[in-house]
Amino acid sequence: MDKRKNYGNVGGRRKGYGRGHLRRSGRLSLEGRVRYEKGHLFEVVVAKFFEYKGYEVKKNERFRGASGAVHEIDIALYKGGKLVGVVEAKNYDKPVPKEWVMKIHNVGGDVGASEYYVVSATGFTEDAIKVARVMGVQLLSLDDLAREVERFEGLSKLPLYHLRPLFKPSTAVEYASRHVRKKLFKTMEEPGDVDLVYAPFYLLEAEYSYVEKHGILFTREYEVRKRVKLLASAVSQSLLVCYEDRCELVELPNLTEEEAELLKIMMDIGDEITYSELEEETGWNRSKLYRLVNSLVDKGLVEAGEDEGRKIFTPIFPLLDDFADTVGKLVEENDLEEGPPAEAKVLEAKYPVSNIKALVKRILDVDVKDVKLVYLPIYRVKMESTEDETYRYLCLLAIVEDTPIEPCME
Repeated sequence: MDKRKNYGNVGGRRKGYGRGHLRRSGRLSLEGRVRYEKGHLFEVVVAKFFEYKGYEVKKNERFRGASGAVHEIDIALYKGGKLVGVVEAKNYDKPVPKEWVMKIHNVGGDVGASEYYVVSATGFTEDAIKVARVMGVQLLSLDDLAREVERFEGLSKLPLYHLRPLFKPSTAVEYASRHVRKKLFKTMEEPGDVDLVYAPFYLLEAEYSYVEKHGILFTREYEVRKRVKLLASAVSQSLLVCYEDRCELVELPNLTEEEAELLKIMMDIGDEITYSELEEETGWNRSKLYRLVNSLVDKGLVEAGEDEGRKIFTPIFPLLDDFADTVGKLVEENDLEEGPPAEAKVLEAKYPVSNIKALVKRILDVDVKDVKLVYLPIYRVKMESTEDETYRYLCLLAIVEDTPIEPCME
């Protein structure tokens, strides 16, 4: 007989002595009532979060574990009617210590759960983080909850599409064989297993404006508004750009307003830019430019060099037209099929579209007007070493011929 029974409210506190009775009878102090209400509201928010995640949720349940002990669990998580997870929700004024992490792990194991969570309104102590990592307990903050809810709500409102592979797995192996590593004309690896995965991308339709001048003697300026389409990964916070022989996921870095402004100026100027040119273009002093340019170099957006003893800089972040041309090569509206893909593995979108839109605005100075979620098919080919047991994965974009995509989608 399974001793891990759900006891509900039976066998709990003696009648008349529960927190609810004390609150209703006025025997709790004002401070106690406020603390109780805040704790109750916090549990409601946490419960709603796990409902967003697809769990069936029950609050403040009592279980008898395999040990025979009875445990009260803040939030119990079910799937298909079966208990799968336990949650400890702590609305403390200080970071949650390791004792609560250890407790939820032990209680979860006793009642037969396989997932353990601690949610804190004020973070966790360093020891709690270390213990959680070892015990497999997931720690969540209010910021984590907010990001996840924003992501789910944003995704639920987006129209979904997908593209089918252009070629078969056997062709993917053939393409992969052209990209094996070699040393002194000797093949160092060979392609093995092939998996088809669908990676989520935001298809962004964005708008920007620029000024055109017309006339020779008497010129007039006209503001022109133009629309472009971009593909942003929903997995790695990056934009997709494709060239003739490869595609790359270019990271969208977190830039300050001044860094973003300087990067845009440098991209407008072009190659081999000097500090003197930047001083003239921006009006900023040399020390400020040193700091901002070095930051852009550190973030991999600008390359530094020398020419006749002068420091020169070249922006290496792709141009807006490069990203727009990629969509023209890969995605035509009449190729899109409605709905998510029904077969193969589908990667989960991790980054809220609001984050992507904000980064695109800051870095490329475009306003996103429309968004679709598009799943692109990718073949992951296992490239096995011929000398030892090591291997790597090569990703091929399955909607264009013989085109690797880097880094490989995980």
